Amino acid sequence: MKRTYVMSTDIKSIGYEEDSRLLEIEFLDSSVYQFQNVPKIAHLALMMAPAKGLHFNNNIKNHFPCIKVTDKNEEDTCLWTNP
Repeated sequence: MKRTYVMSTDIKSIGYEEDSRLLEIEFLDSSVYQFQNVPKIAHLALMMAPAKGLHFNNNIKNHFPCIKVTDKNEEDTCLWTNP
């Protein structure tokens, strides 16, 4: 998935696939998480947020099922609670 680099103290890049409603976030520690069933408006709001880390914590984290992508061939369940 193509991600866009963003200015953030927490997040390195953000990608979104509209057809599958999949949001992918790479954090500054290089960890990558994929969030499922994310509406386009939620992605747009994150991209436009002046404080992306805060917006993520308040509106994405724990609101959508996610997986941690640890390797191209390996996935782990999210560290956070899945709804």
